[in-house]
Amino acid sequence: MFASVAHMAVTLEVVVLLARRATLPLVAASFSLGREVESALRVAEQVIIPVQPTGLDVWTLGLMDDRVGEAIAVNEALIAYVVLNRTSANPKDSDADEARDAIAGSTHLHLATGMICDRVAVKRAAPAGLTVLEY
Repeated sequence: MFASVAHMAVTLEVVVLLARRATLPLVAASFSLGREVESALRVAEQVIIPVQPTGLDVWTLGLMDDRVGEAIAVNEALIAYVVLNRTSANPKDSDADEARDAIAGSTHLHLATGMICDRVAVKRAAPAGLTVLEY
């Protein structure tokens, strides 16, 4: 079970409850790494941080790395995994490689082995009422 603390106004008590009930909390990296995210990092043993391999998301990783480091000072069991999300399936696209390099340069973030690709054919076929094979 996943619990997201991305855009919720929650108290520390709710975050602790979510951490107890969720197997793996999902933390969205954003420019506003508020109390909810910090609280989740302080009580969870593992978190998944989905990141798109774009400039702004990759830039936010530095802030997330700092927050994870602060949380580890209180919660030594914390392990933070970054999952590349909406990566291009095109082998000529280097955005995912650049994001991997940025993650490798972080102190407290671990790159998940898998990534989630964004398939252009699906995005274009669906609005046209077609299947991928028909597109």
